[in-house]
Amino acid sequence: MIKFLYLVDVQDKFPEANIVEAYFLVLEGKYIIQFIGEKFLKAEIPLDLYKSIENNFAERLAAEEENQFMIDAKWANEFLKK
Repeated sequence: MIKFLYLVDVQDKFPEANIVEAYFLVLEGKYIIQFIGEKFLKAEIPLDLYKSIENNFAERLAAEEENQFMIDAKWANEFLKK
């Protein structure tokens, strides 16, 4: 979910980057999203934000898990609209 939220923000701020993929990484204890496209961008995710999103969506995600094979951008967008 956090990857999708950041992806939307990055696409709005840097449309020329033409992001085609985003990877979630943990490097040296930091949460990072690496965006790949015509430009390579990365964002460090504050731990408190990560935990907040994890706590806010955990129950709904667990309920959806039974019905969903893969979480992708389309699915995340529909999930957030609910």
